[in-house]
Amino acid sequence: MMKRFYKEFSLYLKELSSAKPSPGGGSAGALALSLGAGLAEMALKVSRRKFSGSVLNKIDFNLKELKNVRQKALKLSGKDARVFQRFSLEKDPAKKQKLLKQALDVSLEIGRLAVLSAGIIDKTSGWIKKNIASDRDIGAMLTASALKAAVLNAEINLKYLALEDKKNQGRLREIKQALAGVKKYFL
Repeated sequence: MMKRFYKEFSLYLKELSSAKPSPGGGSAGALALSLGAGLAEMALKVSRRKFSGSVLNKIDFNLKELKNVRQKALKLSGKDARVFQRFSLEKDPAKKQKLLKQALDVSLEIGRLAVLSAGIIDKTSGWIKKNIASDRDIGAMLTASALKAAVLNAEINLKYLALEDKKNQGRLREIKQALAGVKKYFL
């Protein structure tokens, strides 16, 4: 299992570090979110054994949410890379604008999921065993980095969109506000 993982991840890193524009920061940010949610999920799974009743039900609910974030973020990592690759090859200005809007939507969705994940990590921190709290904290830092990446990508995408609509400006504002709440995880 680990050998296959290493090989596949090495291929991703080779592409990420190449001279090609895709995959780039958006894809890497989504992958960071997937990793962060996965670490938080693992920390909760290890810690859940000592609980029962309503707390166990809350932990199980949050585990499902983190799994959902992890899986969606991983898919968004690939989607971001595909959209940006198509954008970088497109010559038609109207089609480029459409692809830029898709890239913006991906960035904003990554941001929304990062906000969700950060909230779960924060509200479940009291249930994490002390000997695994560092894994939860690393998951929180990865999530915070993903949120920052989403904001940076959304800002640059909005800058180049011909029609900056109010809805996307509002979504970006909400994500930026959430970013302020997770700054404690930045070194």
